[in-house]
Amino acid sequence: MLVCMNGTAFCDCARKRNSGKSLTWNTLFGATVRTGKNTRTLPVSGGRCVEVFLISGSPEERQTYAGDILVDQDCRIVLCSVQYAELGKDTYDYAFTNGFAVFSQWLNPGYHEEGENFDRHGIAPWLRVHDLAFLCTPSVKRILYRSHENQLGH
Repeated sequence: MLVCMNGTAFCDCARKRNSGKSLTWNTLFGATVRTGKNTRTLPVSGGRCVEVFLISGSPEERQTYAGDILVDQDCRIVLCSVQYAELGKDTYDYAFTNGFAVFSQWLNPGYHEEGENFDRHGIAPWLRVHDLAFLCTPSVKRILYRSHENQLGH
């Protein structure tokens, strides 16, 4: 269950191109979905639904600021693809600045990445400073912990 102080959540799938971000949203909705102008109804459990706004193609790939996509949205839950790159920080900054609780799932770390370095941009420790809640596999948590130790000089 997502618990947010102000009732807003920014849930993202992050990683490189072709790592499964769009596939994640398509699977979640049970159909091919793309970014639109309107919210979508997402069934959650027990016959209940929530309204969400989806940004399927990452703002970084679109070369667009997330705030420009969300300018007329007042939806309390945003689902967003985020490209793993320095520009991805702009998307996270938008979410933090606008009071969203951010929940991130990093998909397929090392997939098609030279040297299979999990976090060569140092984004994980940067996100931790913002009290980000990571939703990830145990092996990713282990790597995040090691990445954090490396940043501290351990």
